[in-house]
Amino acid sequence: MVVSSRPYGAHTRLSAGEQSGRGEGSVRGSRRVALLAIGSACLLATSSISPAQAQRADGTYPATLACDAGGGSGPIRASGTATIGGGRGTYEVRIGSGRETGTGVLSGGRLNVSGKGPGYEARYAGDVSGRGGFLTGYQAGTGGKSFRRACQLILGDG
Repeated sequence: MVVSSRPYGAHTRLSAGEQSGRGEGSVRGSRRVALLAIGSACLLATSSISPAQAQRADGTYPATLACDAGGGSGPIRASGTATIGGGRGTYEVRIGSGRETGTGVLSGGRLNVSGKGPGYEARYAGDVSGRGGFLTGYQAGTGGKSFRRACQLILGDG
């Protein structure tokens, strides 16, 4: 790759290739490649959670459960607590006069939990960190109840 020796912002006539960003000496093309490389590196750095970061997720968090309407009821918004430690996670939220509880496994910064409430089973999964986590999943009816509704389980700051 040939880099233009013109200073940035110099007011000189550019060749047709340089104007289009496709020429060998394309300053614009070089900047574009550099920005893509930097952006990709930043994305990779923030998207992977190391085991050390997952360990920092250990603690007790406020939990908020939010579900779409379904199963003969309107949308649900309930609160409770969640605890992460020793590679495991548990949660409990109060829904009306009942409660939903569940347990699961933390692996590589991802928490997978399954739980039960009155007349349904639940499954949620998502990434967690020292600030909490955002898990998505569903509740599905059991014991003759036939429904499935989308839910989010938000731990701490999400």
